Amino acid sequence: MTVGSYVITLPMSAKRTKGRWVVYERRNGEFIFLSRLFTTRAQAEKERDKLEAAFTYKKVSLGVGAIAKK
Repeated sequence: MTVGSYVITLPMSAKRTKGRWVVYERRNGEFIFLSRLFTTRAQAEKERDKLEAAFTYKKVSLGVGAIAKK
């Protein structure tokens, strides 16, 4: 799936990726980036936990995905 000049790679595998990681929300079939790019999945997951805590007023489903620069 292409978003701007990036590609979100799905599904994620356990292999080491050379891409960057981002926290996103999917709205109306579009991916909305909610964070900056991270070098490791662990950093992105930590940021996702922080963002989920901030969205206490509405239920959101946030994902962590690897992206590769086109």
